[in-house]
Amino acid sequence: MKTGLARLAKELLRNSLRPVTANYPAIPEHARPHEPGEEIRGRHRFDVEKCVGCGACQTVCSSGAISVTDSGIERVLRIDLSTCIFCGRCRDICPEEGLQLTPEVPSAQPYGDILKTFKVEHSVDLSSCVGCGRPTYPKKQIETVRMRIISNLDKVNVDSARRDMDIYLKYCLNCRRSLSYIFGTHPRKLY
Repeated sequence: MKTGLARLAKELLRNSLRPVTANYPAIPEHARPHEPGEEIRGRHRFDVEKCVGCGACQTVCSSGAISVTDSGIERVLRIDLSTCIFCGRCRDICPEEGLQLTPEVPSAQPYGDILKTFKVEHSVDLSSCVGCGRPTYPKKQIETVRMRIISNLDKVNVDSARRDMDIYLKYCLNCRRSLSYIFGTHPRKLY
């Protein structure tokens, strides 16, 4: 019993000598403000210059926050951050790194403010098919594909590849398929 009372007295004395709470104006070292790490997936940063309008981000968006609509000669990409789950799949799939996720965490806002600040919209021009006249692919995407293919070729093959691309990239997929059948490069004609 004496050891219990002695232990209690020792504990009371030790706790009575140190402060119970921290001083209000001074922030102790252990109470520093929280800073998010680099790997946090926060608010989207949409780079209009890098976006080619391919629509790959829409195909992987599981929450349906990204929508791509084609209207005539224009493709419109819309990102609704109020329904986004910040999974980062759109960032991973983007071939040109047009979408990035910043460490900035979106804060809670009234519903009207969410509609104003959480909508991102971007439009790109579509090229039209020479064969049938339907809109095909974004012009910027066609140029990006052309430059990538040419940069990976030997100097000998560049002229023939450029000529072939000038022919084939002007057509939609259906017209290209029929052209390849006519020219004998369709898989059914090769075998």
